[in-house]
Amino acid sequence: MKNGIVTVHDIAFKTHKEFFREPGDWHEILFRKLMYLKAFKSADAIITVSGFSRKEIIDNYNTHGKEIVVAGNGWQHFDVNSIDESIFDKYASRIKRHKYYLYMASLAPNKNLNWILNNAKLHPESTYVIAGESLGDRSGIEKLGNVVAIGYARDSEARALMKYCKAFLFPSTYEGFGIPPMEALCMGAEIVLGDIPVLHEIYKNAATYVNCHKPDVNIDELLEKNKVSDEAVQNVLSSHSWDSPYNCRNYGQICRIRIKKMKIAVDARTLGSRPSGVGMYLNDFLKQLMKYEDLEFVLISDVAESEYIKSFIKNGIKVYTKGKQVYKSAGVYAYFAYVKKQLDIIKPDIFW
Repeated sequence: MKNGIVTVHDIAFKTHKEFFREPGDWHEILFRKLMYLKAFKSADAIITVSGFSRKEIIDNYNTHGKEIVVAGNGWQHFDVNSIDESIFDKYASRIKRHKYYLYMASLAPNKNLNWILNNAKLHPESTYVIAGESLGDRSGIEKLGNVVAIGYARDSEARALMKYCKAFLFPSTYEGFGIPPMEALCMGAEIVLGDIPVLHEIYKNAATYVNCHKPDVNIDELLEKNKVSDEAVQNVLSSHSWDSPYNCRNYGQICRIRIKKMKIAVDARTLGSRPSGVGMYLNDFLKQLMKYEDLEFVLISDVAESEYIKSFIKNGIKVYTKGKQVYKSAGVYAYFAYVKKQLDIIKPDIFW
């Protein structure tokens, strides 16, 4: 992929291999290792989402003197006016507005679910709502009476939950940027974050920070002690808006400066049969970039069952699908081989 631009959100697969512990994860590590080595060697420029990620890339790779541009994520993909409050009717006996903490569930080690569960054990008087990935018996969540696991929430339901929570909890131990707190912040939620450098870089004094390894804290007391000003919140939202110098639109502008007409191939597996939070962000981000007439998009996915994929097809975007769902280790290697084959055919300027 010569004369192109590479976007790298993080290099967790290289710096934190312990995060990849599911059977078959080695396929993804190998794929990313080979892909990044080739990309850093061939690309004209590298874009990443934070100063933290930029430093990690420089410390761990030979970028062959390539420019590394920081263009952070935005939040306007989150439609703040589209909320579905019926979730409170569905869980009327357990979820009360302004009476719960919210966590978007994930079993990824860096997302630190254990911190949430251990904090909930210490504070049975508080309600913790966990939305997102089905956690199953591995988490121990079923033993906690003050934890309400609602499974996947629609986008509009997630926005409602963010709007009315006491605080959005994100005790992550590693991120390239950390998009979910930005979404919660734009919905008016207070955010409680893991005390790690990248989250300080992005959220500054618009958040309350906790030790990722010490869940024995009273969140109510922390929030009362650390009063976040409206000005601090607005400063963060402004610096990461679509119109900010360090934002997602900047990515499109950089691309257009470097390549007048550009074809972008996107690994859209997160938009497939099981759309994720990342998938939702990718969906809305692509719609923003599609406004530029000189950018051509091609999507590659495992299947095309989701409304996200169908909407792109309806709008004339070419979508290549393998035809078989890929989840975790199931079929990952075959899927990566399929992606590589399609890239040889598509010959994009950029592959996401």
